[in-house]
Amino acid sequence: MEVHHHAAAHHKKKWKEYLLEFFMIFLAVTLSFMAENIREHYVEGQREREYARSLYDDLRVDTLTIRRTLREKIWAGQKIDSLQRILDANTIAENNERIYYYARVMNLADVFTAQDVTYTQLLQSGNFRYFKNAGLYKRLSDYYNLYKRYEGMEQGGLAPSDELYITESQLFNARDFNSLYAPKAFSYFAVLQRPNHRFAPVKQDAQSLNLLNLRAGRSQELIGASIFFLSALEANSTTLLHDLKTEYDLE
Repeated sequence: MEVHHHAAAHHKKKWKEYLLEFFMIFLAVTLSFMAENIREHYVEGQREREYARSLYDDLRVDTLTIRRTLREKIWAGQKIDSLQRILDANTIAENNERIYYYARVMNLADVFTAQDVTYTQLLQSGNFRYFKNAGLYKRLSDYYNLYKRYEGMEQGGLAPSDELYITESQLFNARDFNSLYAPKAFSYFAVLQRPNHRFAPVKQDAQSLNLLNLRAGRSQELIGASIFFLSALEANSTTLLHDLKTEYDLE
């Protein structure tokens, strides 16, 4: 039996058809690659903006906290300065209750703590690659490096020492001294209440009074250093807030 094959089965493609097919495949792959590239850029842009917003929120909290801590440091410094003046003038008896109050201020040690979770996450994950502004990254790095220096300085000195407690025990009546603390206070400035009655006289022990004066001088040095660092941190955080707001059009 004779078999007849359809003519189309033996159709041979021309080179133009192969070229067209190749072009269509190439175009499809290219468009797919471009679409994926556009999508990745969009995702990276969104992540960059999200991280920028998170950094902005952290720095806004930092700025408010720095300003509050600065006010507290200045307030404490003024009280300790008054204590030094009294001790230097040797007017102990005339300022008995004031000495109790001002000396108690040296037991306060409020410290600024930065909101550095976002920065640390970006640093450890390598996601700072999403940020295209290298200058912004450098300013952020400078800010948090400055904070680390401030943190190390605070940890090294302002906490009350055993030596201070011994000096206080030799000069003050413990019941009167402890009565200055107000545990229900809602503000740093109200943590200590001024004496409302006559306290036991400060003991006229020359060595202990000299040690108290030395400690007051040391506290003033550390408070001065804190104010220096905090002022620099406030200036940096304010600049960074402006930069982030401008760069990413944040509200």
